[in-house]
Amino acid sequence: MPNLVSKVDALFLEGSLDAICSATVIYLTRKGTTLQPLPLVKDLAERAVNSSLTKITDFERRMKVLEILPQMEVGYKSVVGLDASPVRICDEFVNNFNNIEVPDVLRNIVHNKEWKEEEIKLIERTNRILSVLEGVWNNPAFATSEMRSSQSEGTYITDVIVPLLRSGLDDLPNGSICMSTAERQSMASKIRKSLGVNEERSSCPPKVPIGKKPDVMLMEKCGGKIFELAYVESSRVVCTNSKKENDSIKLWRETLDGVSLIGTACRPTSNQFGIIGIQVAGEDLCLNVLVKDANGIPRYLHLIQAPIPFTKNTSWRVKPLIHLLLTSRNITIVNKSLLIQALEQASTRPPRNVNPSPTVSSPIYD
Repeated sequence: MPNLVSKVDALFLEGSLDAICSATVIYLTRKGTTLQPLPLVKDLAERAVNSSLTKITDFERRMKVLEILPQMEVGYKSVVGLDASPVRICDEFVNNFNNIEVPDVLRNIVHNKEWKEEEIKLIERTNRILSVLEGVWNNPAFATSEMRSSQSEGTYITDVIVPLLRSGLDDLPNGSICMSTAERQSMASKIRKSLGVNEERSSCPPKVPIGKKPDVMLMEKCGGKIFELAYVESSRVVCTNSKKENDSIKLWRETLDGVSLIGTACRPTSNQFGIIGIQVAGEDLCLNVLVKDANGIPRYLHLIQAPIPFTKNTSWRVKPLIHLLLTSRNITIVNKSLLIQALEQASTRPPRNVNPSPTVSSPIYD
């Protein structure tokens, strides 16, 4: 029991203010995965409160601790009110986080024009995409061309683009990924710019380089490191030719930086592993991939272009969009496998040539 009091006492003294609540106290006083009786939990909490108040000088923290005891009964009932199955699932999620068991069939896979998931999984994913599309069709902000043209780029990304991309990339069979919409700077771009600054000869004091900030980034955590696997650049629904061209160049540069940075950490299979670049130009979604050939020369492949169906009146656009999203999912599954395999080999075989190479743009792939 003294050990449990010490745990709660440490929470009150050192824990974040948001974590100081009755639910956290109840969790800390569990015996294994079993909740202690309410009278015992209240007794432990009271002892911890009395102990910690003699050491806390911060007013806000003292107030948070003093609020614990009046909350205990309500908090306990809310936790006990959960059935055993949800509680067990919560525990399993916490304990198994990042411990993904990749099926053997998804190890050492390559791009060979075959789907990496069974038909039933593709059907489930298609239904998920269609459910998101249903929400777009019911969104009055995109019901007419006049309404669509008045929406900002941020609204377009938040209400349409990101939900569609998430629906295609959620629940990957070989581990989840992070889709960030924070417009944080690309580390690959920042590192490339840092190298450029270091190579310049100038009497001026060096400036801290700022990497490009994609609208959306797809990131994978492997071996404690973050790798950028995809970039998205978007316009408004109404897109000018100059915006389309500028985003295209920016996206190409981002994918080149991404594949170059990964090349410093490992050697993914040539002509296989690639960085995805998705451009939203007006009503069109364009899927691109940058890969390196056997000679280390990057090649920018334009794979698929599909218009976005904003209403039922453009239902002929649905199938091409589904094909594009499922293809991007398939590519991501393979790329994750290739990256993991390359990182496992990197400890024994260091990367060969990690210098940026010229890029050759390919014709559109049918």
